Amino acid sequence: MSNSYAYIRISPKIADIEQRVESFTEFDSTTTVIKETNVRGKIDLNERPAYQALRQQLKPGDTLLVWWIDELGWDIKRCLTHLSALLNAGVSVKTVTQRLEFKANDIASEAMLRLMSGYAEMEDYHRLVAAEFGRRALKENPREWKEKFRGRRGDKEQHQAIAQALLEGKTLQQVSDETGSSLSTIKRVKSKLRDNDDLG
Repeated sequence: MSNSYAYIRISPKIADIEQRVESFTEFDSTTTVIKETNVRGKIDLNERPAYQALRQQLKPGDTLLVWWIDELGWDIKRCLTHLSALLNAGVSVKTVTQRLEFKANDIASEAMLRLMSGYAEMEDYHRLVAAEFGRRALKENPREWKEKFRGRRGDKEQHQAIAQALLEGKTLQQVSDETGSSLSTIKRVKSKLRDNDDLG
């Protein structure tokens, strides 16, 4: 027996969140709605606890309903990666907005995936071009170039808060909820703690 699930990330920036949740059951009355809370939009699906729990439940023949395709990733390439993984697992994906449907081994779905792939390549190209023009402009001003490209600075206060929470014995997810940090950042800090690195 196939099942229908809906996935949505709860965000204070989405004013009509309740209407969106209601729209899932209007779309399909048998749908089980899975809500992701306390997770920022740029956190990858692989690091979202509610989605990962849902992913374990999804089986071939099931349907995943999302408001729009960007629920699967904040850029087209990430959307395409997660969408392809679901289709390869035999899970269909539907969107409430525009009423799109992606199915495994489906000609129309394959055409939409190729179109998305083309847009992803275009996004990468424009990003690289913009970065190159930015570098050329900065090279004309050596002081600004040095300031811009001296490397990413770590957030010392955030790392200290993460370290403190870890030392208190809290789980990675609890630390993430408290500090608003991604699981990958927390794991890096935890690794530094193990290596007795100085966090200040």
